[in-house]
Amino acid sequence: MKTVQEAFRSVDENLLINGYYLVEYPEKLDDFDDNVTIKEAKEYTQYQLHQYLHRLKNLPIEQSDSNGIFYMYRVMKDGMGDFTDGLTFVEDLKKDGVEAGNYAYDFTPQAEVLGWHIADNEITQKHLYDLLTEIMFELSIFGYDQEKMEAENNKLSEAIENLDKAKVSEHVDLSDFFEDEVAQDEQEDQLEHAAIIAAGEYSEYSRRKELTQIMQGLGIQTK
Repeated sequence: MKTVQEAFRSVDENLLINGYYLVEYPEKLDDFDDNVTIKEAKEYTQYQLHQYLHRLKNLPIEQSDSNGIFYMYRVMKDGMGDFTDGLTFVEDLKKDGVEAGNYAYDFTPQAEVLGWHIADNEITQKHLYDLLTEIMFELSIFGYDQEKMEAENNKLSEAIENLDKAKVSEHVDLSDFFEDEVAQDEQEDQLEHAAIIAAGEYSEYSRRKELTQIMQGLGIQTK
């Protein structure tokens, strides 16, 4: 398996930026001053993204005890089959098998994530550009250099601490949020419930299937 950094180095940079990233996450023209033209905004965004990718391709890897593996699997989206990305860890696969969970990584240093790996699974490789697009986005949530990550991490810790101290109501009445909705009949309720269950089973089956392939490739006995 290639590392995340090796995967970034192996793909077509222009295709990744223009064919995938800016399609999924287009320029936000409201972020620019009124005197900046659309052409200038697009050129600046292109420059920033190329600089960002240059950073990801060349940043020294920070070794860690965790061995993350990114992969893609199938989900239902808007009533149709689609794909999403997942992150698991070798340690969890050894311990929990296909029960291993998915993880967020937006608070993880770029230098550590770049040393993790990309699964060789067929679906993952077929949708490699989609996966790298999501990794690019997640690793830039707090800035292209993650310069805002420490401050945001402190805010999160403070919010959690305040939440622990706060008195939270044991009962939350959600009826006010749906008072304008037209009630479904019993059959609609049943069909909606069945659709939700089916969508969850579909994605969970695919996730487990992909994890099984990863484990087989690593020589980890499947449970």
